[in-house]
Amino acid sequence: FLQENESKRTRAEKRANDEFKLRKAKEEIVATLQKRLKEEKAELLRKQRELQDLAKYQEFLERVLDEHGDDYQEIPNVVARYQTLQRANEEMETRQKDTEDSNEDKREGFFKLKKEGTNDILTANSDIAELKKVLEKVELETIQYQQQVDERTEAQRDRLWELGRVLMAVDNVLQRCTKNP
Repeated sequence: FLQENESKRTRAEKRANDEFKLRKAKEEIVATLQKRLKEEKAELLRKQRELQDLAKYQEFLERVLDEHGDDYQEIPNVVARYQTLQRANEEMETRQKDTEDSNEDKREGFFKLKKEGTNDILTANSDIAELKKVLEKVELETIQYQQQVDERTEAQRDRLWELGRVLMAVDNVLQRCTKNP
């Protein structure tokens, strides 16, 4: 009898333990499912809000179709046209940026060349000024040498003239001496 009671008690404890584990597992499943349900509800709410936000675009596209039905038959045509225009706009913006970059590079190159040209002109003007000074110095020296040459020439002419007068006087004396013996 005691063994039987012990056996019943052991089975009852085991069953209670199993039921406890089973209940714990079920509670965890319920908690997981409740958490998932909460997440799904939040996702549903988010999707509903997104759908509500997108509804105004749907209304807009339907109005576009009503107003411009000749150009567009369905909403996908309007969306396709928008996407085409958006791609074209992006391409034009890219091209504009590339052009602006190219223009900036060319502008920088131009200013660099202009600066180099200005520096070359300043250097050339400086060289010209130095050469003018040299020219003025050479012209002054030339004038001085010319004056010296003129002075020497005049002195030589004067000596030649004097020599000529002396020779004429000697010749004159010689003729007088040889005529009157």
